[in-house]
Amino acid sequence: MTKYDIPKFGILHHSLLSHDNISSVNIIDEDLKAHFQQLFEGGYFDNAIVFVASDHGHRFSALRETQQGQLEERLPFMSIALPEKFKSTEKGKKIYRNLKANADSLTTPFDIYETFQDILSLPDELDTEQSNDKRGLSLFRPISKTRTCQDADIQSHWCTCLRWQKGNNIIAEKLATAVVETINDYTKIERNLCAPLNIDKILNSKKLVPNEQLLKYAGSTDIDGQFPKFNENAVATFATYMIIFTTSPGNAKYEATVQYDEELDKITVDMLTISHINKYGDTAHCIIDKNYFLATYCVCYDKINKT
Repeated sequence: MTKYDIPKFGILHHSLLSHDNISSVNIIDEDLKAHFQQLFEGGYFDNAIVFVASDHGHRFSALRETQQGQLEERLPFMSIALPEKFKSTEKGKKIYRNLKANADSLTTPFDIYETFQDILSLPDELDTEQSNDKRGLSLFRPISKTRTCQDADIQSHWCTCLRWQKGNNIIAEKLATAVVETINDYTKIERNLCAPLNIDKILNSKKLVPNEQLLKYAGSTDIDGQFPKFNENAVATFATYMIIFTTSPGNAKYEATVQYDEELDKITVDMLTISHINKYGDTAHCIIDKNYFLATYCVCYDKINKT
């Protein structure tokens, strides 16, 4: 056995040129192309599977405040290159076919992990469509074209496959208030550093349109084979809203997805579904080194008169 027979895994994370200024991303294009071309033509990838990916789109530029920016944040780039010799093998042909087909299916980073597992031990079965019961599915094997965000356990906040309609302004105000209260509760542990926030303006609100078939569905086939029941008069009382609003001090712009039980008038806010979508700069400088996770919600007192 030589050193070339030992399996290796390497990862390179590059963000210097793109993180703070989206306009400088293209600076690296030619160098990156030349680098990969040299590696491929030099045979360095003859026995390697190469993943080139982005973790997310730009999260605080002016572009992020547009619909295109919202999509780019949620739909990062992913490319996979297989060795040419491997693609000519029986398994390689099937895997390449499945990769191309899965480009049109809903996939997530959990699928990349499952794909790594297949690389460690290539499966024999490569023709059967995988069950949506698992959160992660291998990209090397067929993935259903009808896979949904619910199947993949993607929260509404991050799902790009949903239909929305214009929201109610009065409800939006109530929901935004709940979000700000949740943020303030989250930062109160550092209240001596971070000022409490107030709602400044509601910029947009939209309500998720429920799936009509799912809404009408009232039962499943039982052990005796009875048919499922549907309720034509079913009404959704639990709604999902996405709201965009600004806060003061600091002029932060937030995008939040909130659950609202209209029947019980109950609001559920999850901190993981609140995105700060404009640049906060140094307004959170006082908390960065102490508690980085509060930075997107913190406005330092010494910055209040300067924002």
